[in-house]
Amino acid sequence: MTRALITGQLQGRRWMVYSFLIIFLFLFILLLRWPLLPNFLDIYYHLIIADGFNRAGGFLTHDFLQYAPVGRQHLYPPLFHFIILILIKAGLAPLFIGRLLDLLIFPLLLVVIWFFMRTLFYNRAAYFAVLLGSSVYSFYLATTNFIPAAIAVILGLLSIIAEEKNKIISSSILLSLSFYAHAQIPWVFATVFLIYGLLRRDRFKKCIVTLISGIILSLPIILYLFKNRFYYTRQLAHENFAIEMNTIIIL
Repeated sequence: MTRALITGQLQGRRWMVYSFLIIFLFLFILLLRWPLLPNFLDIYYHLIIADGFNRAGGFLTHDFLQYAPVGRQHLYPPLFHFIILILIKAGLAPLFIGRLLDLLIFPLLLVVIWFFMRTLFYNRAAYFAVLLGSSVYSFYLATTNFIPAAIAVILGLLSIIAEEKNKIISSSILLSLSFYAHAQIPWVFATVFLIYGLLRRDRFKKCIVTLISGIILSLPIILYLFKNRFYYTRQLAHENFAIEMNTIIIL
């Protein structure tokens, strides 16, 4: 039994090493692409908004940049802009910030996917999850092109891990932060908590408490977006298919 246990532990560590070799290889390849980063225009919008917060001296609910001179209510959840604002306050140049975030977000997501699979299953499953994630080019593009959505996915996965470890307060806070990162992705994880609770009756109460607590903590942004819902229009956004399909792959 002792030999089998030791062998199992060594094999688990081996799969962990393989996983992180893939992640570091991907990070190294992205470093070679540094002059070509960022990949997409979306990050420039977020840099402009964060710079607007910086010039105004704090968070603004009125979007005076895109809809000048009259302006309108600012509808994008602010967490990602706060992250950029912190980096601006640290003295980093906007283009460097855009490249840095574009460089780090995908390896970070792979690490969280590994941690998620390792926590719920085992190291070997985590390795194949990392291998699958790093092999799908559209997954990489969707992650780097839409960083706030990727941050929401990361926070959602961490929230599930925290709930599984019975850390309900941490899980609720992480779920609420996901709502402050993106307007759509968190509702996917809210549905996940509901379905998971229904399938695991022994965890139903904890899942529901996490879900309700996370939504209560997110009420400021949820009610704010709902109040200004008339600014939204129903229009097919083809780029969302990449986000939705890859979220399904992750879940």
